[in-house]
Amino acid sequence: MRKRFWLVVLIPSIIFLAVVYFFINSWIESAIEYAAEEAVGAKVEIDNLSMSIFPLGIEWDKLQVTNPRDTWENLFETGIVKFSMDPGQLLRGKYIINEIEVENFILGTRRKTDGAINKERNKRAVFAGDEGTFSQLADKAFKATVETPPLFDIVKLKEGFNADSLIKALDMSSVKNIDALKTRVDEITNSWTTIKSDFEIQKQKVLEIEKQITAIDPTQLKDVQKITETIALVDKAQKTVNEISSLINDK
Repeated sequence: MRKRFWLVVLIPSIIFLAVVYFFINSWIESAIEYAAEEAVGAKVEIDNLSMSIFPLGIEWDKLQVTNPRDTWENLFETGIVKFSMDPGQLLRGKYIINEIEVENFILGTRRKTDGAINKERNKRAVFAGDEGTFSQLADKAFKATVETPPLFDIVKLKEGFNADSLIKALDMSSVKNIDALKTRVDEITNSWTTIKSDFEIQKQKVLEIEKQITAIDPTQLKDVQKITETIALVDKAQKTVNEISSLINDK
């Protein structure tokens, strides 16, 4: 019985795990490249991707994303990129990025080889169109953020890959300003007792902003979509608060 178990179960399992161990990196690299190309409409190249189990994460040495309007130019390229994932959430089918590091992010570099893909794939790409600059594509990507699934949901990447949300998520300084913004909103709200009735409209704006900002919980910002939505809300609130502050000072 033991010999039979060894031959029927254990040996095939060992062979399977060995195959996975040696090929998992290339499988993941190819899957990400293909999904990104389906979104961008041009070649996406990742060099030397490696996956670690403890801690759970992915790292690569270089990333090149071709400009679909000029396939001898990159929209952008990076050096080493590292990010760690939450293994507990992964078991639940969720892809939560705990930390991400990007080195040498450069726009508009020239390519040594043509980055074109076949025309059929280019036509069905999410961001294919007349836009040819990084800023134009980034603007289109940002507007599509709320309609796309979480960025690192590998299963759903083909339905909508948002390159700009990755870049926007790196600017976490906006999220750090939430507490400071809450304080400013409180100060403005408390000053309304001394302001004339013609500021009633501005008062309602401040109360609405206060309600929105107070509802923000930084501990819940666990995916790129929520982070991007929060950053947009904070940026809009910051501009409105500055305008109202100037109006109060003038009075």
